[in-house]
Amino acid sequence: MVSASWLLSGPVRDGVGFESFLRQTVQRSGQQATLTPRLGLEFEPIVDRLQARCGWYLEPSRLEQGSPRLHGTAGLDAGLLSFDAFGLLEPGTRWRIRAYLDGARQYLAWGASVGIWH
Repeated sequence: MVSASWLLSGPVRDGVGFESFLRQTVQRSGQQATLTPRLGLEFEPIVDRLQARCGWYLEPSRLEQGSPRLHGTAGLDAGLLSFDAFGLLEPGTRWRIRAYLDGARQYLAWGASVGIWH
C-alpha cells in the first residue's frame, strides 16, 4: 500500500517556540501557515505474520530562523503466538510485537510495544 498526504498547519497568533518558552525569551512561532508533504509505504513480506512500513515527511520550521528537515520513518509488526491471557480475552487472540523509528537531523525517536494482532 502506498499513501501520500499533505498536512496544512495554520498560523498561530502570539505563538512562541517551546525552547523559547523555557528560556523565558520571545521567539515567535507559527506566524504563517506551513504545508507538510508525507509519503508512506506498507507491505507484508510474510502474509499474516510480518508487516513492514517506511516513509518520509518534511517537517517545516515554525520559527522564523529555522529551516525544514526531512524525516525518515520505519516500523515492523511481527505476529506471535495465540494466547487468551488465562481466559480474559477471546480464545485464539493473537499477539504481536511492534518496533518503530523516526529520524532526522538532530532528532531520533524509537519505540517498541506488545499488543494484539488485528
